[in-house]
Amino acid sequence: MNHRLLSEETIILDMDVSTREDVIHMISGHLFLLKRTENPAGLYRDIMKRESLVSTYASMETAIPHAFSKYADTPTLFFVRIRSDDLIWSNEHENVKLVFFLVAPEAEDLTQQRIYLSSVLGKIAEIISDRSSLELLKTTTVHEEIEDYLIKKLSISV
Repeated sequence: MNHRLLSEETIILDMDVSTREDVIHMISGHLFLLKRTENPAGLYRDIMKRESLVSTYASMETAIPHAFSKYADTPTLFFVRIRSDDLIWSNEHENVKLVFFLVAPEAEDLTQQRIYLSSVLGKIAEIISDRSSLELLKTTTVHEEIEDYLIKKLSISV
């Protein structure tokens, strides 16, 4: 089955959660509903293991949790806007409003996948360093507008 890295189904606006664990749990479940994982609990554990090594807080009220997981069936990027203004990522100085969640399957040879995902992560870093991009992502209420904007900025082929 051919899935796009980012789609309308992987954009969640105003997610009602209060912790980093809630965000990752909800997205893991959503990946199951989208048939992109058969084991959301295993995927959740892999992402949380990655988080325990180094926080994926990226500044500008943004976190970018990411990992390779044997429980991911296909590379997927979620864009999530948090409803609350009070979500703390991993310490009291890391308030998060936007989450880019990137997961890809483990493979024997990860070289090409690492290059591609590093490119996506680099483009996300460019997006969050631009104030007008952040403003659009924090305020736009139309999924398609965010999807079109991110596909263009990330140079994702559809």
